[in-house]
Amino acid sequence: MRLKRLETGAGNYTARIELVPSRAKDYACGARNITVASVPVGGSTVGIGAQNGTRKWQAKRQISPSLGGAVAFAVEVRRGHITWFYNGQAIGTVRNRAAVSDVPLTMRLSLVGDQNRE
Repeated sequence: MRLKRLETGAGNYTARIELVPSRAKDYACGARNITVASVPVGGSTVGIGAQNGTRKWQAKRQISPSLGGAVAFAVEVRRGHITWFYNGQAIGTVRNRAAVSDVPLTMRLSLVGDQNRE
C-alpha cells in the first residue's frame, strides 16, 4: 500500500484492507470481518481487528510510513489465532478461536471518506 497524498485541496481518506465473507449470504453487516489495516492517509497509526457477531477485538498500533514509499500489511489467519504484520513484523495477535471466521473470506480494499464531505 502506498500512503502518499498527492493533492493539497482534497480531504484525506482512510485506506482500509479487510477480509470479508466471500458469499453475500454470510456477510451479516460486517459481523465476520477481519480488518487487516485501516490507515488514514498521512497518519501514523494503523487500526487492526476482528469481529464475530457482537464480539470485537480491536487495536491501534503506531507505524512510521516512509514518505511516498510503499508499506506492506499482512495477516495470518489460523484456527487458533490471527496475527497482523506491518512491513514483515508482527504487530498484534489474537489467540481466541472465536475471532477466526468460520466462512470463506475474500479481500476488500476501500477508501473511506468523511461522511459529511466529498
